[in-house]
Amino acid sequence: MKTIIKIVLIVITLNFISCEKLIPDRLYSIWKVNNSNYIVYSENSVLHPDTSLIGNYNDINLINPGERLSIDSFDPWEDRFSEIFKNDTLIVFFINVDTIAKYGWESTKRDYRIIERREYSKQDLAKQNWMIYFP
Repeated sequence: MKTIIKIVLIVITLNFISCEKLIPDRLYSIWKVNNSNYIVYSENSVLHPDTSLIGNYNDINLINPGERLSIDSFDPWEDRFSEIFKNDTLIVFFINVDTIAKYGWESTKRDYRIIERREYSKQDLAKQNWMIYFP
């Protein structure tokens, strides 16, 4: 019986040690902050230089006035940015929530009914402390 308990304790300890290494110490975030008085949707694109809206409605994120939304990585963005974003450029689209309510997502995409499109390099975001402010 003592042997079984020892084996179980060893297995639990090894499992804990191996899982601990899988859990990151922290998340690294690029923050999108809505400083406007209205709700906006935001979509990210990695397909620079293609500036079209390509996602589906489930890919866009709602940001309420005064709130923020993050794009997260388990590794520092300084190390990961070039791997994730084609041509070292993150494209962010801002779309008014009323536009999608009125025209629908497919029409918004097709007719490019956006408030603004912005492009950020790794250097741009590092200078801005990995923050994107709207407007």
